[in-house]
Amino acid sequence: KTLKFIIASDIPYGTSDKVAKEDINEFLTNDQKAFGISEVIYYLDNELLKDIEIVDTPGYGSENTMDTFKTQEFLKEANVLILLTEAKDPMSKEDEHKFLETYANMYKNSNGYINTTNLFVIANKVDESTKSSQKIKESIKNKIEDNWENSLLLKDEQIFTMSAKYHYEKRMNNDTTINSENIHENDLSDFIENYSRFLTKNKDKELVNNSFKNIDDTIVELNEEFNKKINEIDRDINDVKKKKELFKNNKEE
Repeated sequence: KTLKFIIASDIPYGTSDKVAKEDINEFLTNDQKAFGISEVIYYLDNELLKDIEIVDTPGYGSENTMDTFKTQEFLKEANVLILLTEAKDPMSKEDEHKFLETYANMYKNSNGYINTTNLFVIANKVDESTKSSQKIKESIKNKIEDNWENSLLLKDEQIFTMSAKYHYEKRMNNDTTINSENIHENDLSDFIENYSRFLTKNKDKELVNNSFKNIDDTIVELNEEFNKKINEIDRDINDVKKKKELFKNNKEE
């Protein structure tokens, strides 16, 4: 487990420092030490993170406008977006709606349809809600549909409920003090399964697209080579014609 600060990485003389895990709070809660830190990278040896980079964005609720700007930049580059909301009152915060507004503007096509295939919504702290998991999911869909009508739609396999604390304690201690009828043992595994399926499908799609691009590039290259050969043949034919004409003229003389 390693923490690494990238300090002022957007300037030529930016540096990076490795910091012990136990010292992280001192750096991030101290304004003087935190000033100039561009990002914090946390390395963790975990099978779930293989070939994956997770970015915890600052969000839209921050008073710092640069935080919002950075979040928007990540929205453009991310393969998958996971929106965390609280199960007690899901999708009710202003910054959550601002996130969806930005997302909609980025992924809206010319027909007004918003491609939401890379968006997942997780209602966390489900153990603190009196509503059932199914009711929470329905509430999320209804709130999104009320605000976006039929332009922003999510499928059931894109909305999940869970208690992150419960699954963390179970994984780390093989036991937990959290008890709720809303918690199901397969909450986390269901998300991982759908999330992984999307990543695999997306990678396959990229592979196909790259294959087609390679084919197109090869065709263009062959076409250029073909035209080059044709031009060479045309020049050779013209040279032969000129020599023939010259020979004919010399013979007549």
